[in-house]
Amino acid sequence: MKKQNAIRKKSLFHFGFGVDIMKHSVVCRECKSLEPSNRMFCSKCSSKLPKKNLYDLYKSYHMCCEKCGTVLSSSMHFCPRCGIRVKLAEMVAAK
Repeated sequence: MKKQNAIRKKSLFHFGFGVDIMKHSVVCRECKSLEPSNRMFCSKCSSKLPKKNLYDLYKSYHMCCEKCGTVLSSSMHFCPRCGIRVKLAEMVAAK
């Protein structure tokens, strides 16, 4: 199982998808270009880049496990990845 996860993660990274890519990317508000999250200004239009990376934005729109960050549906009572019980406060915040 670990080998399959490693292969999947490597494939996602290769094609520009996945959590690792999202954590290191921001989108310029002006020209919508994808930029590395360590930059302060856009390389295309020189606008100031947002501080939140794509992963932070994604998590703000979805209910996530507080322990491991796995995205959860509103019907889940336990995280499928780490098994922690989903708190009621998380469910209310996501709605």
